[in-house]
Amino acid sequence: MEGENISFDELTSEETVYIEGLSSRLKRMVSIFWFSVIILFFAININDRILTAIFSDIEMGFLPYVNHPPYYVIWSYFGFSTTFPFVLSLIWFYWKYASNVVKVAVSGVLTVYMCGMMFFTENWVLDYGVTFWEFFPIMWVLLLALTYGSFFMCTKMKTSVQKIGLLVIYALLFVVIHQWVYLPLFPNFSWIGVGTTDWSASDVTPVLVSILVGIIMLAVMMILGFESVRKKIVAHEIKEKKGK
Repeated sequence: MEGENISFDELTSEETVYIEGLSSRLKRMVSIFWFSVIILFFAININDRILTAIFSDIEMGFLPYVNHPPYYVIWSYFGFSTTFPFVLSLIWFYWKYASNVVKVAVSGVLTVYMCGMMFFTENWVLDYGVTFWEFFPIMWVLLLALTYGSFFMCTKMKTSVQKIGLLVIYALLFVVIHQWVYLPLFPNFSWIGVGTTDWSASDVTPVLVSILVGIIMLAVMMILGFESVRKKIVAHEIKEKKGK
């Protein structure tokens, strides 16, 4: 390996296959992450519009994004649409090497975390006459199906044609739902938002924190995108294998 005083010579054939697979999987993980960031951004927007349409007879406050800064409807999704793909990409990477017990445990913890996070961030809807069982089961099923399902499809798209095709499908699905389902119910919707002067730092601090975390995760994946970095990770694995 160029730049490292390490070679595959002292490795067994099984170890060599493992190391080569690790390098390839790292590269694939980075590719899946960047693609899933775009797809999940559409998926989250689709989720919100379907959910709002289902509960359109309730003043949920979702519509005009009142009491929020301009364009909140766009940038507020950044944190989730980067953090979730990052976590799922790491899980996908280690899935091949984990035991069944670990797989079940990690999947369970992530699902519980997702449901809990959605409850604590969306429990304000209970103030509008909606009961827990009327809203949250529907929300959880819809959100988990769209996010997990979308990411799973991202892992199956390997060629540029497949990726472009999936991207077009999600873009068209969003346009159809937004234009012909959502807007007829809420014709006053604005991408800029309305009533944007009546907001405080506490209204957007959680979102800003999630955006900061998202930026850090984007930076990590950008670093892993460099082949030289992946070579160093593989070189470390070779050292570990030789040290055993």
